[in-house]
Amino acid sequence: EPNSNLYCYDVNSLYPYVMAMNQFPVGNPRYFEGSQIDLQALDIFGFLRVKVTAPKDLNIPLLQLRRNGKTITPLGTWTDWYFSEELKLAITLGYKFEVLEGILFERGEIFSGFVTNLYNLRKSFSKNDPRNVLCKLILNGLYGRFGMSPHLQQYKLVDYTQIEKTPVDILVLNNHLGLSAYEFDRNQDVSNPKGQYLSISLPVAFAVTAYARMHMYKFKQGQADNLLYTDTDSIFTSVPLQNTQVGPELGQMKLEYIGIKGIFVAPKVYAVEDLAGNLIKKIKGLKEESVKDLKMEHFEDLLNANSQLDLVHMKFSKNISKYTLNLSKVMYNLKITENKRAIVYI
Repeated sequence: EPNSNLYCYDVNSLYPYVMAMNQFPVGNPRYFEGSQIDLQALDIFGFLRVKVTAPKDLNIPLLQLRRNGKTITPLGTWTDWYFSEELKLAITLGYKFEVLEGILFERGEIFSGFVTNLYNLRKSFSKNDPRNVLCKLILNGLYGRFGMSPHLQQYKLVDYTQIEKTPVDILVLNNHLGLSAYEFDRNQDVSNPKGQYLSISLPVAFAVTAYARMHMYKFKQGQADNLLYTDTDSIFTSVPLQNTQVGPELGQMKLEYIGIKGIFVAPKVYAVEDLAGNLIKKIKGLKEESVKDLKMEHFEDLLNANSQLDLVHMKFSKNISKYTLNLSKVMYNLKITENKRAIVYI
């Protein structure tokens, strides 16, 4: 609304919070087929492929769908895999499901103590203390560790004149010796007895992101009429959140700043002028150095049809076989697209 402020909030450690507060897939998975299943039953815990019918009048959809390389939250009917707990929340919003098949797990609280203790330890240090940063990195990196691919690169010194297996890349050191890079699967690497005990679990990683979406949805649903923009762990609203939702604890929101003007061009692309007159700019994929000279007028111009903004950013690349590390200037063309939504110009 004209002459109203906008409020920027971020969740305190979103992924660590949902990892500490929820149960996760453990034990041996059990596969089933058929639709004779009650999604609300307590023993239904896992991942299900369902035919979804979303309510036509839902203002803020919950369930996401990956199509043509883009993530959308559609209405209508489609079929996909979802976490059981997210489906149970969707039922309360009016979604209808036909269960086609699924993989069920046992439940387990596997992160609560670790996350809680590490978060309390982090709070005991000042923000400028390296130990605070270290705790933060461990907390935020925990989820991603479970979603890692076991297919990595292994480096070996070899006689490249007698190579039996074709390497991904090779750095020639002398007449016969080379540093070769090979792709390998640590789960099947018989030379590494620890390979079969990797701390990787895609079901756990999938559940973390689903719980995170559910947590964020509570804030979005409560601000349905005042929601200006939302991201993975942040929201912009035209009215303040309730006091009980804001605070220093895990999972609570923290007020980053109050703005007087904002332009949201695309996901992770926006500019906001705060109360002190500072311009906060974010463009996905670009560092602060690349956007430091941008003004609010540049973002305003992007709202015009066929307008685009040409930027330059530095990109790092490497090539082992050519002994090169490159830092090159790359053009970045920013414009509004219709990849996810229809654009209406007035």
